[in-house]
Amino acid sequence: MSHEKRGNRLFKILLGSFFFGIFLAGGAYSAYKFAVELPMAIASNGWPTAEATIAVSKLRSGRKKHKKHDLLYAYRVDGRHYENNDVRFMSHVFGDKPRVLHRRYPEGDKIIVHYNPQQPSNSVIETGVHVIGFIGVFLLAALFLTIGFFGLRATYRN
Repeated sequence: MSHEKRGNRLFKILLGSFFFGIFLAGGAYSAYKFAVELPMAIASNGWPTAEATIAVSKLRSGRKKHKKHDLLYAYRVDGRHYENNDVRFMSHVFGDKPRVLHRRYPEGDKIIVHYNPQQPSNSVIETGVHVIGFIGVFLLAALFLTIGFFGLRATYRN
């Protein structure tokens, strides 16, 4: 094999490894999030509750016409102060529209949050499994892992 062909092959392997490695890493991260958050989402139905106050609820401009919603709520458990911004598990995937969240959780409102008794800093406003979010993450993980795996396999076979 000539020096030029070896260099091209090495470049293709490095490029393929980088490109498909990103897919594999993204798929592994999505699978990890799914595996960690699904049991917590199920368990959250039985978590204790605490009264919280919406400290921040603001709409801000995002890319193009999209709006973003900044939410922060504060609560106390056993006299200790906590703050969080999680509406529900997987709410960042196919979650409610920012305007809906802004109307539903106005600044200064009192709400009830559900917190993890083993880790009170982990809380949500809405309990249970957000089916669309979990299906989305599962499909994303499966797609990225498949592309990453078969892409890397093809890169090293050639």
